[in-house]
Amino acid sequence: MDEGYSTWTGLLYVFNLIVGTGVLTLPHAFVQAGWVFGILLLSALAFTSYMAVTFVIEAMSRANAVKMTLRLRHLQKSKAAFLKQIQGDSDVSVSGDEEGDHSRIPPETSPLVPNEYIDKFPAAPRSLFSVDTKVEMVEMAELFFPPWGKVFFFINFCLYLCGDLTVYAAAVGKSLVDVSCMTTSINSTHPDNELCWEGATITRRGAYAIFLLLFVLTLGPFAFFNVQKTKYIQMFTTLMRTLAFSVMIVLSVQRIIDPTQDHGSPPVVRPAGMPALFGACIYSFMCHHSLPALITPIKDKSKLSRLLSFDFILILTFYFILILTSIFAFPNIEQLLTLNFRPDFNTKLDLEIIDYFLMLFPVLTLSASFPIIAITLRYNLQAASVGEDGPWVVRRLVLPTIAVTVPIIVALLFTNIETIVGINGSYAGAGIQYVIPVFLLLRSRALTPEALKNEVNPHQSPFSSPIWPRALLLWAVCCVIFVSVNLADKFLNVSVF
Repeated sequence: MDEGYSTWTGLLYVFNLIVGTGVLTLPHAFVQAGWVFGILLLSALAFTSYMAVTFVIEAMSRANAVKMTLRLRHLQKSKAAFLKQIQGDSDVSVSGDEEGDHSRIPPETSPLVPNEYIDKFPAAPRSLFSVDTKVEMVEMAELFFPPWGKVFFFINFCLYLCGDLTVYAAAVGKSLVDVSCMTTSINSTHPDNELCWEGATITRRGAYAIFLLLFVLTLGPFAFFNVQKTKYIQMFTTLMRTLAFSVMIVLSVQRIIDPTQDHGSPPVVRPAGMPALFGACIYSFMCHHSLPALITPIKDKSKLSRLLSFDFILILTFYFILILTSIFAFPNIEQLLTLNFRPDFNTKLDLEIIDYFLMLFPVLTLSASFPIIAITLRYNLQAASVGEDGPWVVRRLVLPTIAVTVPIIVALLFTNIETIVGINGSYAGAGIQYVIPVFLLLRSRALTPEALKNEVNPHQSPFSSPIWPRALLLWAVCCVIFVSVNLADKFLNVSVF
């Protein structure tokens, strides 16, 4: 059995997964739409994403309760059959739900196993609504969704995770190429064919392939283990992330208080920039796909929802401090914030080591998230194919290899993946972040056996009113509309505003 970790370690994992390189694009989006619009939208996204997180956790607890009930009923029937056998009725056999068979929900007419019976089995939790047994998203879909819902879920989920991993790998490879290659290719018609170093035979495309290979050899092996094995990577990345944020904030504040520098004057409200702001901000709090892998190993889950809300508030505070200091410090904000801290921007800390550190910040951030998402993809592929009792070779070798190599191959074949990222991230991401959590919650509540409904669920979402899931679906529709408008404006030159 894998060793768990503390609540704060789990919150650290969630923090690292959420705060990616996407935050570096937010200042530019804030300037385009106005900083007041930006504050309001980012706050709304934090709130709705946190709400969806509580929906997923409640669905996890209900799935655990259903699985435990099936297991206890099987034990009860086994005991009854054994008693009949020793009384001479040898023809009696155990029937009904087999342990580990979670393909259907127990009928509501079936009685819940009595508490005195549960007391005889120490492995059974006092509250059936626990999240002590990991139930991946695909397993919850198997429990609660109809056949068409399972197909939709699996396609949506795998497309999003594979797309995420592909983007991470490509972004890391390109960042390393930009940092290491001595030649510039800004005005080149075919930049990938330019030599990486003068006098060398390696092109930028060749260097990109080499860096991808090194990347997968370094971080790929973690996909063969569990999230706990990435603990020290997460801690190191958090340290580097905090240092990078601190440096950017300090340099921005330094520029703001310097009267000799040109300062930023961002608009307060600019409606024309709203679609772009949605496109940049919509996934600023995405973590829902990896919640089972991150939440289940936490030892003390008694205040889970409250501590997760603290995590979200902390992340939102980080975002606001970084964004607001930068947009008021610089007259022009680059699409990637780290480009504003190059030595030619006169930050008065013209040190090459700071320049390289900030340029490599996306590499550090994405490298920490890559193993977690790869592990999530591996677990869900396993749950959808061979299950927990499948062949060891398939579970521990074949599926992790697929989870790591397929995104790397796609990143090698398609170096310019901006359009794919926009479409896949926008629509598959909306499904993962909003639509799937809502339907998991509604279906898990509807299909919970009647006997279980009297049990206290310590992990019930604080948004228990039926109004909240429907409001979140409406919000998802609005997000998809705005993101679609942004994509149309960006790739088809169709301006709506």
